[in-house]
Amino acid sequence: MLVPISVHVSLAFDVHASCVSEQNLWERKTSASNKTFGWGVAVLIGAPHKDAVFKTHPVNFLTERTLKGTFYGHYKPRTDLPGVVEMYMNKEIDLEKFIIHEVSFSKINKAFDLMLQGASLRCIIRMDD
Repeated sequence: MLVPISVHVSLAFDVHASCVSEQNLWERKTSASNKTFGWGVAVLIGAPHKDAVFKTHPVNFLTERTLKGTFYGHYKPRTDLPGVVEMYMNKEIDLEKFIIHEVSFSKINKAFDLMLQGASLRCIIRMDD
């Protein structure tokens, strides 16, 4: 059951999932995973701000709590990308809707700036300049 902590703060959950980069929300989610019995999983999804840090007390992990993080879920580019390319070539998936930004190779630093600002996770780099 995935429920936003901001809506149900007083309840205990088996799993929390957070797709936001607000560090105090991460801290609350880590400590809120089943407050009654002390177990549960907190999953942090996406890219935090480059300077983001969060604190939690070590005791939070002595009662079987788990903290996980991911950019893409269980997707592993090295093994899964060939299948995605094949599905794209067979027109089984539309990747065009995921392209948010596109820059030339000479402006590759702009792509990194967008990523660090949290404005773009995926950016197409054109090699034609």
